[in-house]
Amino acid sequence: VKGFLPGADTNSTTLFDRPGLRVEVASPKYLLAMKVLAARVERDSDDILALASLCGLHTADEILDVAEEYYPSARIETRVQYVLEEMFAPR
Repeated sequence: VKGFLPGADTNSTTLFDRPGLRVEVASPKYLLAMKVLAARVERDSDDILALASLCGLHTADEILDVAEEYYPSARIETRVQYVLEEMFAPR
């Protein structure tokens, strides 16, 4: 998994911290960026929708902006934009 992590999450929450062991939970934006990078329609769509809602995001552009906070835009495949536009198209 380490190869997919975009680096440190400065907004993580520490759940447990004792000498020799710290347990942290990633922030919703961090998790959203990782889900967007993967963007597997059949596996990640529900998670992307839930995390976007939790972050107060409503458009594909807003979600792509979050992904680009964590990953270089060159690493985000073009198909991801199309997936997000389809998911967040006005109905």
